[in-house]
This record gives sequence, structure tokens and C-alpha cells, in this order.
Amino acid sequence: MAKIKTHVAGVTFYNVNFASIKKSSKVQIIPEPTNPYDKNALKVVIDGTHVGYIKRELAETLAPKILDGAFIKAKVKSVVGWNKPNQGIILTLSITEKFDIGRANDELGDYLKNEAANLKIIEAPNPVTILDAPVPSWELFLEEKKGIPQKIEEPYEPDYEYLYKKEVSFWRRLFLGDFEAFTKKKHDEWVKKLAAIKKKNKYRKDIIKKFPKQLLEPEYSSYIKSKQIEYIFNKLNISFAFEDEILQMIKSGYLTTYEEILYDHLKGNFFVLRQIHLDKMSYDLLLISSTNGHLWIIEIDGNIHRFERIKERDKLKEELALRKGISLIRIPNWHIGHNLQEVLRQVHNLV
Repeated sequence: MAKIKTHVAGVTFYNVNFASIKKSSKVQIIPEPTNPYDKNALKVVIDGTHVGYIKRELAETLAPKILDGAFIKAKVKSVVGWNKPNQGIILTLSITEKFDIGRANDELGDYLKNEAANLKIIEAPNPVTILDAPVPSWELFLEEKKGIPQKIEEPYEPDYEYLYKKEVSFWRRLFLGDFEAFTKKKHDEWVKKLAAIKKKNKYRKDIIKKFPKQLLEPEYSSYIKSKQIEYIFNKLNISFAFEDEILQMIKSGYLTTYEEILYDHLKGNFFVLRQIHLDKMSYDLLLISSTNGHLWIIEIDGNIHRFERIKERDKLKEELALRKGISLIRIPNWHIGHNLQEVLRQVHNLV
């Protein structure tokens, strides 16, 4: 295990609270292959805050090692110079090279041997689509989005003889009951209630006429899609993490940089969610085809996926997705780091 002592570069460009940085602070070294100035850039995050970068010349050596499976553990050694321009953070980096760079492809699995052409793609035999979901009505859209009152069902005229027997006791019916008086009273109540309901429904119709459908068509189309997605997700028992949960996962280091990179590139062209659950199984990304509404799961695989225990779990996850009618793509981290554009091209061609 190699150890390196290094300054964090660029701290003066960030609003760093040096007083809050301790030796016990959590340090993350995150590759940033899409950085426009340096594809080997390694971002330094301390206690969830971006404070700078690993020096360029060192990052040039470390970035390829990280992509090929090396593990970098970083600790704060000291904070120096409390006044500009002498402020700085010194880190100790421990590097564990789990795999030789020359053997990286073999370690990452057989599908890496043929470069990006061999991503693992499994298409569901009976694909589910959000287009199978029922289309919500225009009235329902107005009720939910525009606050239109719900339509009230008009009641049928009651069976007065049945009500008479139900509401008036046997002894009162025998000695004091007046069926005609009872019926007239109940009939008057029903007519009054019916008139009130008709008035409310007429008011509802008058309001609906004020909303021209053609002007709200884009909003209504978006509503239809959201309702169809909601219907299919409920049917398949799909749930997903909300944005605050995602941010917490990123801060804790649970989500990999590769997943963030791919998500950022896909979200502009697809309806895509990350960290979704299908029954009790979790998956990295779920996207919906914009052409046919089919569901696709994308799993982003690191080195750990070469272990037999993880392979067995991956197989169970694949079988569950296919049973539900969801197709699946497996993309190794290596491809996102080395062939991102090719990965994006293949995903776009597939879905």
C-alpha cells in the first residue's frame, strides 16, 4: 500500500471553512472524467463540501489507477495558513492497487474484452409499456389540476314503502303510521336534494366550458403521461428515492461518480429515475423510452460485480426485471470512464 502526502489544489477558489476541517473529517476523492479542463481531474470533497482538486500532475497518475480498480483512502493531515494566500489543506493518500492495469479488462469481466460493443443487453420477452395504462379523462385532469369540483351522481327516487318499513317501527305503523304523509315528506326531501345536486353539476359544467381544451393540450398530455407512469409503477410495485434521499446518498458516497455521470447525460433526453426499487430489489437507473414507452433498467457495474456472490444476486435481479416485463442493460464503470460517447450512442439506439 503506497502512501502520498499532497496539498489540495485550488482551495482559494472555493469558500472553504477551514476552521471546520478536522483530522477526523470525511474525505472523498471523486473522479471527474467530464471535466472540460482535465479528463484526469480528481475532485476533493471534505464532509460533503467541494474544497478543491488533487494536483494535476498527481491526478494524471492516480486517475487511470482508480478507473482500473485501485482504492484511494484519503485523510486530513493538517490545515495550514489561516490567512490568504497561505491557506491550504494537506492530505495523506493511501493507495491500494487491487488489480494490475494490464489485467483490468479480464478482472472486470469477459464482456469487456470486445470493448464497448459488448455491453450486456437483455430485452424482456413481453415488454411492459406505460401506453398500456388507462388514459385519464379531461374532467379528471381539470378536477385535479384546476380545482374543478367533482361531479355528483344524481340519486334515484327512493323506494318509499321500503323506507317506511325500515324507519317507522311496527307499532307506530300499526296504530299511528301515515304512509302517505311519510311518503310526501321523503319525496319532498329527495326533490330538494336532487335540485341542489343538479345545480352543483350545472355549475361544474359552466366552469369546464371556460377552459378551452386546445390551449391546455400540452399540460394535459404531460398529465396523461404522469398518470400512466403512476399506474404502471403501482402495478409493478416500483418505488424510487426522492431528491433529498439522493443528495444524502451522494454525500455519504453511496452513489458512484459513474452513475452520476451517466444520469446527467441521459436525463436531458429520457424520463429517467435513479435508485429505484422493484419489489425488494434495488437498481441504479430506470428510464422510459420516448418512442414506445417501454421500461429499461440500467445497472452500472464496478469491480465488485465479478464476485460470485454478487453475480448470483445480479442474476436474481435480472430475472425479476424480465418477469415484470422490464428490459435491462449492464454497463461496467470502465466503459463510462473510457467510452462514454459510445455507451450513450448504444443506449439511444436501443431505447
